[in-house]
Amino acid sequence: MKRLLSVLCITALLLGSITGCGKEEVTLEQPYDIYETTGSLGLGTTVSAGAQEYFSKETKIHCNRVEQYTKAMAEELGLSAYDTKMLTVAARYHDIGKYYIPEKILNAPRPLTGLERKVIDMHAYYGYEACMEYGFEKDICELILLHHGTHKYRTLTDEQISDFAKEYFQILMAADIYDALISDRVYRRAIDHDRALDIVAENPEIKRWVFLALEKISLC
Repeated sequence: MKRLLSVLCITALLLGSITGCGKEEVTLEQPYDIYETTGSLGLGTTVSAGAQEYFSKETKIHCNRVEQYTKAMAEELGLSAYDTKMLTVAARYHDIGKYYIPEKILNAPRPLTGLERKVIDMHAYYGYEACMEYGFEKDICELILLHHGTHKYRTLTDEQISDFAKEYFQILMAADIYDALISDRVYRRAIDHDRALDIVAENPEIKRWVFLALEKISLC
């Protein structure tokens, strides 16, 4: 908790949005106040209606679609029910760290500056820290941390990251990139399906077997 709040303070100071830290503390209890576990897996599967309000409409729709793509890819690849569930939950919450990103950046009607891009990229780390704090499975948290790639804001060494996350983060990553590309944004229009697949295929962190699964399910 302290580490996350410290990073949030640094981010805010860089943007000039606050002059000090601790006066109006960001409380993780707000977006994560109801974290339910179901079944023997012990995986978080729902967020309260109140917590859902912390997602913008666009982010909520995006997360729902990424969840659907991720689940379909996992099933296409023949992953176990447990592994599919882990990926599905991570996909559902992969952008929850955006709660801690200033709206003026999230909703900027223009391409972001270099500094703004660095700030928004931190949402993967914020989501990881928050989900760890509130008891999500470690593999789910690591998938959230890595969903923009292994090179961005890694807070764990390679040895600390589970084999599961290192193997399967690219499924979530591919689904996330594809949906972002084919969706309208405030600063650009959506691109077509074929071009989006080409861009995913060009990503060096997404292996061929993952791309082929995305290609197949996206045509359904």
